Amino acid sequence: MGGSSPEIMGNVSRIESPPTAREFEVTLLGSRSGYGESIVLRVGEKSWAVVDSFLDTNRVPVAMRYLETIGVDPAGSISFVVATHWHDDHIRGLANILESSPEAQFCCAAALTKKEFMTLVGALEGNPFSTAGSGLSELHKVFSLLGERGKSPSLALPNRLVFRQNFCNQNFCKIWSLSPSDAEFKRFLQVIGREIRREDAPKKRLVSSDPNEIAVALWVDIGEFALLLGADLEKRGWTEILQSKERPSGLASIIKIPHHGSKNADEPGVWHCMLQPKPIAVLAPWCRGRGVLPTSEDVKRILGRTPSAYATASHIVRKRQIHQENKIVTQTLRESGIAFRDLASLPGVVRLRRELDQGEWNIETFGNAGRLVDYAA
Repeated sequence: MGGSSPEIMGNVSRIESPPTAREFEVTLLGSRSGYGESIVLRVGEKSWAVVDSFLDTNRVPVAMRYLETIGVDPAGSISFVVATHWHDDHIRGLANILESSPEAQFCCAAALTKKEFMTLVGALEGNPFSTAGSGLSELHKVFSLLGERGKSPSLALPNRLVFRQNFCNQNFCKIWSLSPSDAEFKRFLQVIGREIRREDAPKKRLVSSDPNEIAVALWVDIGEFALLLGADLEKRGWTEILQSKERPSGLASIIKIPHHGSKNADEPGVWHCMLQPKPIAVLAPWCRGRGVLPTSEDVKRILGRTPSAYATASHIVRKRQIHQENKIVTQTLRESGIAFRDLASLPGVVRLRRELDQGEWNIETFGNAGRLVDYAA
């Protein structure tokens, strides 16, 4: 968790504190370099869900690292894993998580299991994409693992209950997929069809320039409260969700803002029709080349809707700088003879916990995470 940051070493005890028996938890983890996000949900007394994944500096899935940090064994505790879409910054390490969690149920958009998409995934087996990696390569590993186990993924469709589990006594954790719609499904398959027909498709790394047609937005209901996890779903997808008469009822008190706060994922109707007034909003910033999200205008827009907004990073730290910082801190601690856990590889963390039947949300931030008002684009 950014061991290079001085305040982290002073907060280790708080980071490692597990939730109480009747406490629900949702934690957003984001890469300090701005390329990767993952969500960890406590969905039962001894059961956890992981939504999306990225790798830490030791190439370990951050969700697994985080659970180990709070004293939870990932292998015996992760029961539900979701790939909201196949882009690199959301999927790296999912195969590792599933491999370590033999009983976990895997969920993804139905389009990812269709013949058109599987044809493109299968092209990786004998002719892999570039060494830079690809979300398709990760999916190839996931589907191969599921095949070896004789399991099939749960398919995310509009307003479909994809997970249900008793939490404590009469409390249940229910998770619905809200997307992708049939229209998004068809658009995505058309894009994939064009890729398959390209002569060089299996030889190059697929660059996803398309909008996030099949991103899986999730509605999480715990009885007394609900959460809206927006994935990278863009405006067109939200418009279709709002038009649906079958989506789960109620107003969420927390939103994981879609697509890193980008304007192209902003739909005012979501804030008016699906969220409580001034909800808690969390996001993971994104950086690729010169592109950075959220922009200063994005931040201003979000804060205009809620003052309770948090980001997994107050600013983007380039990978070279992270490596140098971690190296210096590790060397200093070793020279001082201080024993420490390897927290340097953990990301920025926004953690929210709440008792099932009472109380307010307890919000904690670790590493480079903090209030969105302090974020510098």
